[in-house]
Amino acid sequence: YASDLETGATYARQARYMMEFANRLVIADVYTASTRLPLTFRWSKEGDPTNWTDSTAGEADILETGDVITGLGRVGPNMVIFKSDSLHFYTRSGTSTAPYTKTGERRNIGNIAPYSIAQVLGTCVFIWRDDIYIINGDQAESIGAQIRHKLFDMTESTELTKAWGYYNFDEHEV
Repeated sequence: YASDLETGATYARQARYMMEFANRLVIADVYTASTRLPLTFRWSKEGDPTNWTDSTAGEADILETGDVITGLGRVGPNMVIFKSDSLHFYTRSGTSTAPYTKTGERRNIGNIAPYSIAQVLGTCVFIWRDDIYIINGDQAESIGAQIRHKLFDMTESTELTKAWGYYNFDEHEV
């Protein structure tokens, strides 16, 4: 069922992306007051997506790369935070007050179309500037060879950022 994330919406205000990871609600690209924080992700108290002030809730900024967050996904037991030109990988730390540990990052590959991220068979498929990719472990691999040229020739780059991805379970295709 759906419930209010928080009364007053101070911490979870206008989150652009959200997902469950490690029994917490994770949100990214959020607002504080009237300021957008496109490099910030936050997590709620474990087991309570409405509690953002507990000592086990928190936030982090991804400052290693200046590009903005464009989505969240799950790859196996890990979380990936997509940015427009980089991928950032996190795993569970085992510490309640700092529940996530960064395990790696990939630069010069990212996600330009936030809604193109599709969860498929325990990993993610997404669109970057030149192709369609799938994450294998912590590596992005091209899978768009059959449609790449047609898709990118027919679509302006500004329109490509509005592309949607989804997994068609009945046909086993993305």
